[in-house]
Amino acid sequence: MRISGAWHNEYESVMALAEEADGFLHGEYRSTTGSTGTYPVAGYAGTAADGRGMPVALAISWRSTERGEYGPSLHWVSSLGGQVFDASAFGPAAGHPDSMLLLHQLVATASFPGIAEPGTHLDKLPFHRVSGPAAPAASRVLLAAHDGEIIRTAAADPVEGIWHEIGEEGGVLQLAVRNPHAGIVVGSLTDRHGRAELYGFVDIDASNTPERRQGLGLAGRYADAAKTISLAGWLDLERGRLSLSALLHRGTGTDTRYAQTVVEGMRFKPA
Repeated sequence: MRISGAWHNEYESVMALAEEADGFLHGEYRSTTGSTGTYPVAGYAGTAADGRGMPVALAISWRSTERGEYGPSLHWVSSLGGQVFDASAFGPAAGHPDSMLLLHQLVATASFPGIAEPGTHLDKLPFHRVSGPAAPAASRVLLAAHDGEIIRTAAADPVEGIWHEIGEEGGVLQLAVRNPHAGIVVGSLTDRHGRAELYGFVDIDASNTPERRQGLGLAGRYADAAKTISLAGWLDLERGRLSLSALLHRGTGTDTRYAQTVVEGMRFKPA
């Protein structure tokens, strides 16, 4: 099953994705809620076992690629994850479209009066495929390929470098800002589940927010491709601590899709 194409959700927003042979996803999200605009999206698709959905993880930057005035949401980022089922998974008589069942973590590090206060906001966000392939404007070249990326340890941006998980689990997170103008981040997470390649977005104007929190949304896939992970949270610029909520996704059957995601809290300090 391929994820490439256009996907529509209940908010009337459309996400157009292109999938590379290695599972890397890139595209754009055309939103009609809150601040309207077109936003870059990227992430990974895993592999689907027989009778199970395909795990997927995505990250979105809410800095619109269209010209115009920006609202407070330009500081926001998101991570989404879950799984994708093709129509046949629901049975030949169901009349069900291809479905992408995602959990959404929206990281708001700046208040948007009337819409959202600072914090991580959760939403269950189902998508359905709409007709016709959609060619997203954001190419892999623009979003920066992750292959062969050298992780820098010099902290040109506060989020860059090597981060050690606080506690017994001892995970190691490596991050580098690939495109400082778009806030594109690449890296890896090594934890008890293995090693996951990461791609996502960071707020490049966090120093202008009263809360002094730098939002970070990441999507990743583990080496076995059976699991994806979506990470969302922020770097406390005053204390130098990185707090993330991690959603670990795997493929399930349609009758057990409630068990597709495990939630974990992760806190990191600089190496």
